[in-house]
Amino acid sequence: MKVRLISIGKSSPKWIEDAVEEYLTRLRSHMNITTLWAKKEQQFLEIVEKEDPSSIFLLDERGKTFKSSKEFSDWFFSRHDAARHKEINFVIGGAEGFPNPAWKNRYQSISLSNLTLTHQMARVVLLEQIYRSMEIEKGTKYHK
Repeated sequence: MKVRLISIGKSSPKWIEDAVEEYLTRLRSHMNITTLWAKKEQQFLEIVEKEDPSSIFLLDERGKTFKSSKEFSDWFFSRHDAARHKEINFVIGGAEGFPNPAWKNRYQSISLSNLTLTHQMARVVLLEQIYRSMEIEKGTKYHK
């Protein structure tokens, strides 16, 4: 399974970087997961727009919502099965949202919460939910 997080924004506080690294370390034994943090809007646009549109999932508070972590896990693994050796790209916008308004019509969107999260917090929440999905799939006690 190949998963990539693409985000725009400045560097994160150390505690965010530590949390991101913690979940990346846990996940790397289960999947090929990478991150790409673009510092400039143009770089961010170029990265996202060169990807297969079917592999892109924007994180947006108006996107598809999940009633539970189990529902997210089921969705995540169904995307994995549909991708078949392709990468799944989760895209997190910056403080001003997504720089290209047309993206909302071109790409699918999911929501982690009805609350607005900073792009830095969204990284941590998404990684934890992906990790939780892996644990749900394995049937461990992590998800209780």
